[in-house]
Amino acid sequence: MRTHPFVVKMGDKFVDEVFYQRLLTATITDYAGNESDSFEAEFDDNGDDLSVSQSNSA
Repeated sequence: MRTHPFVVKMGDKFVDEVFYQRLLTATITDYAGNESDSFEAEFDDNGDDLSVSQSNSA
């Protein structure tokens, strides 16, 4: 099993390294049928230097 199973990008910039350094927990839920799946993540913001951008989800 890979320790970093996903490539993470913001726009055209790869941010895998920082993503995995800060990631505390991640949950992917695959719902049956046509129901939308979900992804939840919790990050370490010990230095209070993470900002949350506007969501593009509907």
